[in-house]
Amino acid sequence: MKENLTRRSFMVGAGIASVAALAGCASTSGEAEPAAAGTDIAWDLETEVLVVGAGGAGLTAAVAAQDEGAKVTIIEKATVECETGYGATRSSGGNACVVVDVDGAVKYIKAQSLGFADATVARAWAEQGLTLTDFLDKHSVNYVLREDQPGADFPNFPGADSLVAMQIADPDNPTTVRGGGYYLRTMIPQFKDGGGEIVLGTQATEFIQNESGEVIGVKALQNGSEISIHATKAVIMTCGGFEANPQMMFDYMRTFPIAGLAWPLNTGDGVKMCQAIGADLWHMNNVCAQGYGFQYPGFFELRTGLNGAGFPAKSYIFVNRRGLRFECENPNKAGGPLGHRSYLDYNRFDTSNEQVNGGFDNNPFYAIMDSKVIEAGPIFKPSPNSGIRAVNPADGGLAEEWSDDNSKEIEAGYLIKADTLEELAAKINEYSKDEGYVMEGAALAATVEKYNGFCSAGEDPEFGRPATNADEPNLVALDTPPFYALRLMPSVYNTVGGPRKNGKGQILHVSGNPIPRLYAAGVFSEAADQSYTMYGQNWAEIINFGNITGRNAAAEEPLQ
Repeated sequence: MKENLTRRSFMVGAGIASVAALAGCASTSGEAEPAAAGTDIAWDLETEVLVVGAGGAGLTAAVAAQDEGAKVTIIEKATVECETGYGATRSSGGNACVVVDVDGAVKYIKAQSLGFADATVARAWAEQGLTLTDFLDKHSVNYVLREDQPGADFPNFPGADSLVAMQIADPDNPTTVRGGGYYLRTMIPQFKDGGGEIVLGTQATEFIQNESGEVIGVKALQNGSEISIHATKAVIMTCGGFEANPQMMFDYMRTFPIAGLAWPLNTGDGVKMCQAIGADLWHMNNVCAQGYGFQYPGFFELRTGLNGAGFPAKSYIFVNRRGLRFECENPNKAGGPLGHRSYLDYNRFDTSNEQVNGGFDNNPFYAIMDSKVIEAGPIFKPSPNSGIRAVNPADGGLAEEWSDDNSKEIEAGYLIKADTLEELAAKINEYSKDEGYVMEGAALAATVEKYNGFCSAGEDPEFGRPATNADEPNLVALDTPPFYALRLMPSVYNTVGGPRKNGKGQILHVSGNPIPRLYAAGVFSEAADQSYTMYGQNWAEIINFGNITGRNAAAEEPLQ
């Protein structure tokens, strides 16, 4: 198999159709119970397959349905047209894993889920993964094998050798890892050339079902008005996660708070829609994490922020809300090979009598540094093509950049500054006063003193921070005031939980029965569960279940 992998809407005017239909409430049998008498609906938009969400999974499902001859329309919540697409996909690396042995891949998925993975879903994913690159070849998407990377992150799992790492790669910029934007930039024109249409500024709000419980369309908000969209074959939900919904993140995550980094419009709308018609849920506590990040005050309600702190000098440590170190800062798991699972490192609950707010010991936490870090350069380097900074501000993106000399952030108070460590702790307490906890100045000073002693000795017996990293000094003392602090927290690209689905990609009712004509793909309902354990788990889901749902939706008999 490895040898074979070496290369590279139409709209209808209002009132065009009228169907006796209603938005029914699903019963425990999975069939709709009419809430009122049937109502004629004047459809504002009509298509065969309706895709909700124009990210990677949405484009894949839409094009796969087109390949089967279906007429497809995508609706997208974003309001600003962008050639590099929508959703968290646009700022992702494009990493995926290809299956070379189906039985082995199924064993791997079963292992990563402690045996709870649905066997039919795992097998469907694995069988599609065997031909994952066929779809890329068909649509002229360039990719390369990553012989330097394992496809499976955990080599001791059974079946680990059944996965091969692959990366979607822009041939014009082969050294970058922005495969996500390249993929969308390649697929969007093909979708439109095939007669498809992406309708922006349109947020799905409610499913429309007929008396048999079949999903025949959705209601949506467009420019402040409600419209009704008819899907004569099926609806595919690919509308992303809920990482920009603070209440849902609090309800489902294993630690909190968490900063979302990629797509601020992922607020869980589709999950709520599915719940309203009785859909079961799965994997709601799993995410694709990305180390730790900083949130600008005032951005908290959007759960958006910056990641990729550089710390240009190494005289810094991380401390929790008690002023104590809790991990190896450099290199640490959050920034290394375990980055996509790093949020689990911060879920140590404070069970002590000092607990004040039901929070976690190490979340949020603070980077403590001296002036050598500040004078060495920006803590966050400008990166307009990455994460939240790649999103248009009109759709919730981040307009401001971190200053080159950190001065703007010091003046704004994001970087907390003090002449002594005791004074710094007092200012941290003022900055975080709404969170309730108090950092003792003496505790912070004692932590720094102990760490500086490790630097003098050239050894960190507490957390094993190496004396050198990349041939540069790494145990560097905090000995040059003034001192600074920066509030950080675990961060994620996307959640992966949502409505439960079967091997055909059909969304399942709590009864276990499929909800007719309703499908899901992508991080809206990712097949792999428990934790992120593959090289490119998101992208394997995007392409595999994008294809599965697109084909199956296109094969539905049209409504009469």
